[in-house]
Amino acid sequence: MYWQEQTTGASWRSLDGWPCRIWSDLDLNLSIGEFVQLTIRPFCNTDLQAVCEIWNRHHAAESKLIAVQPARMELYVQAKTYFDPSHLLIAWRDREPIGLIHLTAIPQVSLQAADDQQLGVAAMCVVPDAQSCLIAQQLLNAAEAMATRAGFERIVFRPALPYCSFYLGLGIADSLAGTMSHEQQVCQWLSAAGFQSQLPTTLWELELPTFRAPSDRTQMVVRRKTFVERQLQEPELPWWQACVLGHTEVQAFHLTDRIEKRELQEAIVWSIASALTNQAEQVAWLWPPSLDESSPTSKAEATPADQLLFLLAETFRQLIAEQIDVVRTVTPSESQKLASIYSRLGFKSVGSGMVYVKSI
Repeated sequence: MYWQEQTTGASWRSLDGWPCRIWSDLDLNLSIGEFVQLTIRPFCNTDLQAVCEIWNRHHAAESKLIAVQPARMELYVQAKTYFDPSHLLIAWRDREPIGLIHLTAIPQVSLQAADDQQLGVAAMCVVPDAQSCLIAQQLLNAAEAMATRAGFERIVFRPALPYCSFYLGLGIADSLAGTMSHEQQVCQWLSAAGFQSQLPTTLWELELPTFRAPSDRTQMVVRRKTFVERQLQEPELPWWQACVLGHTEVQAFHLTDRIEKRELQEAIVWSIASALTNQAEQVAWLWPPSLDESSPTSKAEATPADQLLFLLAETFRQLIAEQIDVVRTVTPSESQKLASIYSRLGFKSVGSGMVYVKSI
């Protein structure tokens, strides 16, 4: 999806490609107090240090998070193929960077094209001080004005995996699970701006040093009838998904029927080189597997859920050999089948989130 500006200032759509350019110029000067002037403008190449400063100060209360340096921020965000500086708005008070909001396209379910009805907010950070609420309000107002001008119908705040597109591996819940329940200040900002809760999420984590693969009669049947193969070359992913994971090392594992030589299940995991994460533990993330939640319980010897359970267990065995310490993933809280599989594998629920949406 690509956006262009007419000389009249109106916008029109062309759905031929990706990404989208929502506006060409934005420079807002706003008064948020008797003597306080706020300027909101798009990202410039010289703003990377300011972005990190805002990000780190916003997340300072999160003791487990490591401060982000410009090189790492650039790898996760600005170096992305579809990054557009006009989508990242920075708020300045005098010459001090005090807030940012990053707008992004959201893919369709197929991950092949952009959703032309929904605009995402990949991140919003505000430096804590007495005027934080006013600054957040102005950033959200600017985002809504741009979304309205571009013809979108909804704004989705921090889409959850697999619809998030930036910051994967950075920030609270690795920026994969929407707004987390303990982010009370952010939830208050969204509520005041008219956002409504839409999709509850669960963040799962598995400590691999203590992992034990499930073993029962059904798993033995799956082992006898199938085999797991790690794809040696990089997997062929939809263009958008490949770009999202471009800063990572992606692996694909396949479960194949021994007789029919037919692929039954696939597991996609990705990790980031430890030198780029500045973290002691080595983390791998699991892309949400495909599993029909609505299908009735089968009386077959081994159901798709049983097959997926076996595939993931074998995948984690190989990750252990690669010295991966932790596996994380996200599910909608309503995904009972996936929740059951993760629980059997030893995953623990370590956080709950919410995706907020506003109709415009």
